[in-house]
Amino acid sequence: MQKVNLYIERFWLVIIVLVALFCVYEFIIDGPQVAKWYLLFLILPIFMWLFRRALRKRMDKQIAQQQASKKKK
Repeated sequence: MQKVNLYIERFWLVIIVLVALFCVYEFIIDGPQVAKWYLLFLILPIFMWLFRRALRKRMDKQIAQQQASKKKK
């Protein structure tokens, strides 16, 4: 399960990079007046990546605590 969470986190990071590159491309081609609206599409993947990152860290802590409690027994 840890690997799956890490892959999902990386997936959102790749999406962020692709959307950011698209935004830069649109700024170059169409100019700032049109391209600024594409920046709104960059917000969703950033929030999803932050959410998945926080979730993965929380799950890693929980797994570490469970393993530590098993070693004490």
